[in-house]
Amino acid sequence: MSKHLTMARFLTIILSLTIGISAFGQKSDFALSIIENTRITGLPEVQSFVWGKDTLGRWLVIGGRTDGLHKRRPFESFLASGNNTVISVINPTKGTVKSAQLSDLPTAIFEQLQSTNMQFEQVGDILYIAGGYAYSSTAKDHVTFDRITTVEVNAVIEAISNGHPITSYFKTTKDQRLQVTGGYMDYLDGKFFLVGGQNFQGRYNPMGPGHGPGFTQTYSEEIKRFEIDLSTGSSVIKNYTAQKDTLNLHRRDYNMGAQIFPNGRRGFTAFSGVFQHNVDLPFLNCVDIDSSNYKVRNDFSQLLSQYHSAHLPVFDSSENEMSTVFFGGIAQYYIDANGETKEDQDVPFVKTISRVVRTSDDNLIELAYPFLMPDYLGSGAEFIPSNEEYFDDMGILHLSRLPGDKTLVGYIYGGIKSDVPNGFFSNSTLSKASSKVFEVYIDKTSTSVSEPVKQIGKLRFKVSPNPANYVLTLTLLDFNGESTKARLMNSDGEIVWRYNRFSVGSKVKLSTAALPEGIYFLQVGNKNENTTEKVVIAH
Repeated sequence: MSKHLTMARFLTIILSLTIGISAFGQKSDFALSIIENTRITGLPEVQSFVWGKDTLGRWLVIGGRTDGLHKRRPFESFLASGNNTVISVINPTKGTVKSAQLSDLPTAIFEQLQSTNMQFEQVGDILYIAGGYAYSSTAKDHVTFDRITTVEVNAVIEAISNGHPITSYFKTTKDQRLQVTGGYMDYLDGKFFLVGGQNFQGRYNPMGPGHGPGFTQTYSEEIKRFEIDLSTGSSVIKNYTAQKDTLNLHRRDYNMGAQIFPNGRRGFTAFSGVFQHNVDLPFLNCVDIDSSNYKVRNDFSQLLSQYHSAHLPVFDSSENEMSTVFFGGIAQYYIDANGETKEDQDVPFVKTISRVVRTSDDNLIELAYPFLMPDYLGSGAEFIPSNEEYFDDMGILHLSRLPGDKTLVGYIYGGIKSDVPNGFFSNSTLSKASSKVFEVYIDKTSTSVSEPVKQIGKLRFKVSPNPANYVLTLTLLDFNGESTKARLMNSDGEIVWRYNRFSVGSKVKLSTAALPEGIYFLQVGNKNENTTEKVVIAH
């Protein structure tokens, strides 16, 4: 691993973004660098927050937490004293910060907006904020909020900048369908997409819900699509639909990136996230989502960025390739000093910077860069664009819109800064919220070298026919030598069939005549890896 260089005012990391073109089919290439910005003074330390941006490029920062990774002991975890109760206006050009107290707002709005892991999306001047988790004085407990709150971004920024009241620019509406924390919300063609997340009620306890003080935890496991009508003065949810997948959408605290697919359709990809049903480890597959449906990508394993972190989507129209760059964060895998892929099932903080490329033939490739984040940074951080002209309405950076030389495209702000990879189990103060800002530059005329991540999974199987009529055939093509089992689950997660005696080349026939028609999930795996495929039974 390369050591970073410290300068008086700037920390510069030149990141190389390319792979062997002929060997792996990926052609899009550009050089990217980050430089620490030390010109902005008075920045709040905050992670897992919400942000918006006005027409002058000023940032509005709301909510999140002012401490680091939550503690293990329930009486210390997610303390109200760590809630971010200040709303900040940051001007990255002038280097100034101004603030106001969230407590000036009505109680219902204040309690929600000082929470963590809210879902949010800005459309035009309106910032939409859903859910979030925090201690509520009204409920006298930790709750996931059942609210959608709207913020007039330009007006609030102007009011805070001039010391004026802000209350009239916030409106809130209760809706239990949006009672989610740790999911992801985005917007496409008039519809909002709220994907994954959970409804967590009570105080965190690593011993589980049956141990005092106790909690309830219900994963959303859904892609919720809906419109929001503001014409009545409040948020009215219209044309609401939800697709449920108890296995593949059972994820939270992940990254969802806007995508342009090879056929020109626009949508999103839900990358990695936690936790798998049968083990407390991240998902390795991802889910492609468009305006009406979704596709689980079991043909790809994302190893290097699994929790929510700062990330940047980049599209190269000349090669019809879509990239998503991930900055630091938390992951089950990392690259050691010899360039080897290593696993740590404690899922530590990492310094890795990675990139997932969707090629023109819709293959997914993960790259590891030879340069690192300067510290264990990135988890709970956000990427904020610098110039909207370089981005489309989904927040995708288009290389064709950039000038030919080195160009500032955005900033990485906040998140968790950890002193060590694995500090969670010590229950100490080894992490804190970060106030650092890094400028992100792209030079599309410059290239350099990095390597594709060596995939470690060998488990491959085939299901046919799918949809199935009365007989389903499962063929195990390859596995890693461990005892491999299979189980079929219905849409409620109930196991309706098991098989425990696999060997390579095994063909197992399952009679589905007695099973009701519908969607099922076939999970094949062992202690090292698991993969799942959706199966439709239609008699």
